[in-house]
Amino acid sequence: MASIINADTSDGLKISSDTSGIIELQSGGVTKMTVNSSGVSNSGKILQVLQTIKKDTFSTTSNSYVPITGLNVSITPSATSSKILVMANVSASGSAVNIPAHVTIRRGTTYILLGDPSGSRTRTAGTHCSVYGTERQLVPMSMSALDSPNTTSATTYHVNVLVAGSYTAYVNMTPFDYDNTGYGRACSQITVMEIAG
Repeated sequence: MASIINADTSDGLKISSDTSGIIELQSGGVTKMTVNSSGVSNSGKILQVLQTIKKDTFSTTSNSYVPITGLNVSITPSATSSKILVMANVSASGSAVNIPAHVTIRRGTTYILLGDPSGSRTRTAGTHCSVYGTERQLVPMSMSALDSPNTTSATTYHVNVLVAGSYTAYVNMTPFDYDNTGYGRACSQITVMEIAG
């Protein structure tokens, strides 16, 4: 049970009380929020939204994941029960035909979106590489993850990239970056939403 404050559509404000230590806020008899000794419960509601858009370019020759400079966002959850929906769109490619750029998302030092290990294969959330005839393509990779950071401290999510072999991974530009209208420059973005738990 709970003490109920209800904005009734027929009778106006209605209040009923008990000794449970729980308050339910209702509209038309439907519970919209619960308050208990742990605080406010508003499960499933979006509490805040933050986004970073990266418009410049980035490159790396690293064979292990490195953060893409400027493609990160920090959020401070309002409760330890909150979940963070992380969404990213990244335009990346390797520097040669059939050379992949692998991309993933990291919270602090924890990777939150990787495939299962399988032999020597690279664990990743997404991969893009040019093939013959597609050297001008800037194809964004989309990825998302629902994370449970279990903290009320500022938390930073980074998009990371690596490249195979002795090559270069490029972000927001094609591997053959000629200065004419046939080649483009892209933007990439990362968005986080705090979802009440």
